[in-house]
Amino acid sequence: MGRSYSWVIPQITKKHVASTADSGLTEIPRHVWTVTWVVVFGAFIAALDSSLVNVGLNSIGSDLAASLTSVQWVASAYLLALGAALPASAWLGRRLGTGRLWMWSLAGFVVASVLCAVSPNLTVLVIARILQGVTGGLLVPAGQSVIGQIAGPSRLGRVMSTAGLAVVVAPAIGPTLGGLLIDSLSWRWLFLINLPIGLIALVLGFRFLPLEGGARTPLDVRGLALLGVGIPALSYGIIEAGAPGGGHTAQVIASLAVGVAAIVGYVLSSRRSAEPILSLTLFKNRVYAAAGVAVFFTGAGLFGGVIILPLYFQVLRGHSVMDTGLLLLSFGAGTALTMRTSGKLTDRYGGGIVATAGLALSAVTMLPFVFMPADANMVLVQVILFLRGIGMGLAGMPLMSAAFATAPKRLLSHATAEINILQRVAGALGSAIFVAILSENGTPGIDAFHTTFLWLTLTSVAGTGIAAWVALEGRRAGAASRSVA
Repeated sequence: MGRSYSWVIPQITKKHVASTADSGLTEIPRHVWTVTWVVVFGAFIAALDSSLVNVGLNSIGSDLAASLTSVQWVASAYLLALGAALPASAWLGRRLGTGRLWMWSLAGFVVASVLCAVSPNLTVLVIARILQGVTGGLLVPAGQSVIGQIAGPSRLGRVMSTAGLAVVVAPAIGPTLGGLLIDSLSWRWLFLINLPIGLIALVLGFRFLPLEGGARTPLDVRGLALLGVGIPALSYGIIEAGAPGGGHTAQVIASLAVGVAAIVGYVLSSRRSAEPILSLTLFKNRVYAAAGVAVFFTGAGLFGGVIILPLYFQVLRGHSVMDTGLLLLSFGAGTALTMRTSGKLTDRYGGGIVATAGLALSAVTMLPFVFMPADANMVLVQVILFLRGIGMGLAGMPLMSAAFATAPKRLLSHATAEINILQRVAGALGSAIFVAILSENGTPGIDAFHTTFLWLTLTSVAGTGIAAWVALEGRRAGAASRSVA
């Protein structure tokens, strides 16, 4: 391609190459790292946006004279639009090329961020958030597809774990950064901050990403319609079912019924489609199927913990939003410091065995919260959160890498979309269930938190068993391939 990458990524030294070879891992070319770090920019602003906006909902409502119930749609509209866009990412990736889709999605996300920042009222803001959700829903799987195509299965763990740093770091710093922006400037800067980061990413993407065009492929209109309705309807029903008093309303029941019916309808119709919007044949691979189940379970526990731990500090221990963000940095630090190591371990031993160890550690570190008093020593709490972060760093991306590594190159965009859908729906389900458990008897006290932490622990235990299943299926697949060779 005639491009120089030396100004973005440091030179790979001979010592590094030797150590990589000695460890039995395939060397990763410099241009692969370059593309990975460019994609990280896009993943970072998408992950940062959600955590920033959640912090600013009260300020947005006050400035735009909107009730808390109404302003919640600033968050909900984004999530529902993201879910609706995910099924289209595979087809658009094939039609435009994954690199071009990433560029267009990032550009749309930046434009939508500016529209959010200048919104004169809540209606315009919600519409702009829908545009943000659509482009964000395309951006993440497109970036993963770009990485997967240039890295190859033998390098996927290390490369995906590096890309995953953005997903870890952004939510960790989001509450603190959001509090600073609101206190020093205004809520509009929660969106304007995406502009400089996005423009840098666009320049780098135009310079370094593979921007080859796609191919003409038929659009499964019926499948897109079914999933485009089913996933947001199911997610909305799950979210609202977890709200106080929302579990048995006609609106929630109807939303859940529509979501389930549409998804079942897609499963049935996809069998008759020559080019389904998402290929479910990937689940015939036992490793992929096991990894998908594990991602679902891990997503429920991870997103549930992301909701419950801030409430632990704010509701039970009385800390402010900004203080809570600072107290949760230990969790983010543990995850971030482990990601690179987890990638190397994944490429060497397989994602299943790495995730099994990580989820086991997550279960062990969540168990003390089941018994700790409300005024537990904060140093101890921070140590436990740091260790839990290490566990989640060993669990999340290795499972996704295990799934992506099984997908043929032509179906990689399908795999990234499907795994992201499983993770998003699981996140909505986990958040709803654990919030419902916590708030079952009104304002939660120490007993309610103990019960919720117990269920979070049991979720991690179950996830450990499912991750072990992934490891077992991976070992069987490896033995079968060796016997054929």
